[in-house]
Order: sequence, then C-alpha cells, then structure tokens
Amino acid sequence: NMNLISPIKRHSGLQVKVNQPYGDTSNLAWYKANGLNLSFHNGVDLALNGTDKQNYGCELVACFDGRIAKITYDGPMSTKGNGITLQSEIINENGKQYLYQAVYWHLSEIVTPKSSYKQGEAIGYMGNSGLVTPSPSPFCLYCGTHVHFMLFVWESVNGTFVLLNADNGVQGAVDPLPFIANLQGEVGVDTSSEKDLAPFQYYIDQIKAKLVVLTIKVKQFLNL
Repeated sequence: NMNLISPIKRHSGLQVKVNQPYGDTSNLAWYKANGLNLSFHNGVDLALNGTDKQNYGCELVACFDGRIAKITYDGPMSTKGNGITLQSEIINENGKQYLYQAVYWHLSEIVTPKSSYKQGEAIGYMGNSGLVTPSPSPFCLYCGTHVHFMLFVWESVNGTFVLLNADNGVQGAVDPLPFIANLQGEVGVDTSSEKDLAPFQYYIDQIKAKLVVLTIKVKQFLNL
C-alpha cells in the first residue's frame, strides 16, 4: 500500500487525536439535516489534543508527493466545505497501477498553490470553514476546528483509471488511517500569532458591513 505521512504537523508538545473515525454512524441524522447523503463518516476527523484555538492555524502538510487536483477553498469562514485534493503520481504496486487522492477539508487558509508538492511540504492550515459542529460564531471563533481527511484510490483497468470502492456508500472514500505509518507525524511550530486572525477579521468585516447599511437607513430616515 501507499505510505502516507500524517497530514498534521504537531506543535507545543500536543499529540494528534482522532475526533471521529472513519465509518462512524453517530452523526447520520445531522448529515441528513444538512443535505449530506452519507451511509457513514467518509473520512477521519483529526486535530491536536489541545484547545480549538491551539488547533486553528495548525500546519497541514502533503501526505505524499503529488499535485493539486482540486481546490474548493473560498475563504476562512466559507460554508462550502473548504479544502484541497492532493493527487499522487501513478504508483506501481504488485504489477498494477494506482492513483491516490487525499482530501483535506475545513481549512482556514491554503498556501499559494504550486505545480507539485513534496511529502511533508506545507499545503494549508487547519480551520473550521465549511460544515462543522459546533459551528463557529462571534462568541466562539474557533469552534469546530479540525481537518476532515479523506482518501480515494484509483486503479488502472485497460488503460483507464477506475475509482475503487465507488459503491461503498460514501462515493469510494476509504479509511486513510491504515495507510499512515505514524499518525503523530512531524513536529512544527505554533502558528497562532500569525494564523489566528482570520475569524476576527471576518466578523469585524461583517460588523462594518452592517454599520454601513444601518448608516444608509438612518440617513434615508432623516432625509439626509
């Protein structure tokens, strides 16, 4: 099997923990209420065993050599399920050819995209964008911070790559943990002083926008 490294760089003596394992069914009602048609949890939710604030902005790295196949990131507080899809080169295993895709969701920031990444290079930063629970708010800026990490495997069949396990109830996503030799991974540095400001700025911008609207309405009311 492909050997992946942990997608998270630890810091401050913290350890990587699994918030929700692959295959978990405890949130099916929540998925359905939010328009997600899943039979079970289609990835693994990872974070550090610290506070949400310590997790927010934590460095995420390429788990294998590859290139960016897709970016769905739309800002630190977007509701679009922000993330990156990293795709491997063609891997030869036991006389067959495979492609791997690793998906990182809920990022707070994505590094400037490059044509290719080496295993261990920074790819983005952990956040709480997209659909998370508990949801972030002006009173809980970092609530729900984690990385939802998924893995897909494609096999070459008669010259065409076919998604394996496509009918498994979660569109082919497989448990990534057996592919990761050491979940604790590398140790980095706490980026909090640099990377924790995005939620503040988001809500400050929201307040400014509302004040502009309120000012216009007041002026209209006073006929100014």
